[in-house]
Amino acid sequence: MYALSRRFFVSLATGFAIAGAIAPAGAQTSFKIGISSPSVSILSVYFAEGEIAKKHGLNLEVVSAEGGTRGLQVLMSGEIQAMHVGLAPMVQANNKGADLRMIGASLNTLPFVIYATKKSDPPIPKGSVIGISTFGSETDIAISIVLRNMGLTRKDVEITQLGGTSQRFAALVAGRAFAAPLLEPSITAAEEKGFTKVIDLYEARTPWVFDGIVIPREWLAKNQQTATNFMKAYLEGTYKGLSDEKWAKEVIARRLRTRDEKVIDFTYKDYQRLMTRDASVSIPGAENVFARLKEIDLAVVSDKLADHIDSRVIDSLKKDGFISGLEKQYSIK
Repeated sequence: MYALSRRFFVSLATGFAIAGAIAPAGAQTSFKIGISSPSVSILSVYFAEGEIAKKHGLNLEVVSAEGGTRGLQVLMSGEIQAMHVGLAPMVQANNKGADLRMIGASLNTLPFVIYATKKSDPPIPKGSVIGISTFGSETDIAISIVLRNMGLTRKDVEITQLGGTSQRFAALVAGRAFAAPLLEPSITAAEEKGFTKVIDLYEARTPWVFDGIVIPREWLAKNQQTATNFMKAYLEGTYKGLSDEKWAKEVIARRLRTRDEKVIDFTYKDYQRLMTRDASVSIPGAENVFARLKEIDLAVVSDKLADHIDSRVIDSLKKDGFISGLEKQYSIK
């Protein structure tokens, strides 16, 4: 009898490690997260919406901010609880007096492909108009790095703020920009339009904390459990998205508002290729962000990891078996 009871409780404990504690019905906590644009890098947020978020006690709302820098301003105003944004703009916000922490990451490399409307020599001529999301964003940093590698400076081109990847692609189509960094689904659309690929930054495998979950330090200190519940939903959304292709593609079609099977397929494949499985923030990626910001004359007031990254939530989910439970629960090809 004791052996049977012990097996029962061990099984029950394992179940909670996999699914996390499920809040009683009606005990949903409101949680708003901003995104810079509807693209491949934030798909785990979409996958976490609805039933998965409710399972972890959250009423999750996704708010479009059209750019990481703008989104951080909304975050600091208190209108949202988290922002899905890169480490570089977050560090710059902290330089200016913000007190933000990244608690998890989705992409730990630069995934942009830079396209131009036509082939030229050099690939980006002086005087070209280059579209980014907002000044200080990951797109802005990426363009600065690429220009530097081409022997150009920001003064040699005209950099203009256009918004998310779909807005940047639309500007290329309309002739309002000569070149721009793109993400899926805009990469597939650019290929279909016959635009010229200037450089694929992902192929360089540059360590970089491109996108992650950013929360004000003060809010995090007071709401650790809510932040943990969100990361549980986020991680479970990631694993379900990676394991259930049919369901994931349905979410992609609905949230990216497309029925183009080619766009959906390439976006999903990009997600499989890019997504960080345990949401850990890459330390080499963070250190590279600090170094590159300094190279392009953007100050880093503090390059101490603890002043920008808080790994306690992810560390606890690893330690208590939640992430290993997801690995067992979901079969990823």
